[in-house]
Amino acid sequence: MNEGERVRNMNHVELVVTVLRKMSDFKLQYPGKKALQKLVYLIGRRGVRPDFHYSIHYYGPYSSKLDDTVHSLQLKGIVEIVPDGMNHRVRLIEELQEFIEDPHLSEKESQEIEYVLRNFGTLTPYDLEVITTADFVAGELGKILKPLTEEAIVEGVKKIKGDKFPDQNIRDALAVLKQHGYVWN
Repeated sequence: MNEGERVRNMNHVELVVTVLRKMSDFKLQYPGKKALQKLVYLIGRRGVRPDFHYSIHYYGPYSSKLDDTVHSLQLKGIVEIVPDGMNHRVRLIEELQEFIEDPHLSEKESQEIEYVLRNFGTLTPYDLEVITTADFVAGELGKILKPLTEEAIVEGVKKIKGDKFPDQNIRDALAVLKQHGYVWN
């Protein structure tokens, strides 16, 4: 997505509420906090981005600003964080959904959010982690390596994650990213 295609920046709350509302509309399971981080990262990579800043974390790309936004929404009674086994699912409080103002999305913003949710919204947190970590590493390496090779990305992920992801999982993640238009060169 180039800079000219972005209509405007959504604010943090608008994006989180929109993602959760659309997940409900699509009958997708509410995401855990980890999956939400990864889905919002992928949405941002498609050009819909408030100023979330991502850095690499134990579970891949992570934004403390996104985490703060989710907890602020929880304190305001707009979302709840529900323990579910090893996850902490984030969901809009259903009784309030009709009172939460719909953000004024451009058609492009709405399409990009829906694209990510349709194509990545049912993936496991593990799969989202390997995909977003590979993308993050590719983005960072792409700033210093020309040309950027698949092997360099795999090695970069391995440096950060050790043996957590087999090489083939990283290569599969790169194929998924390429298939969906996430490009680094």
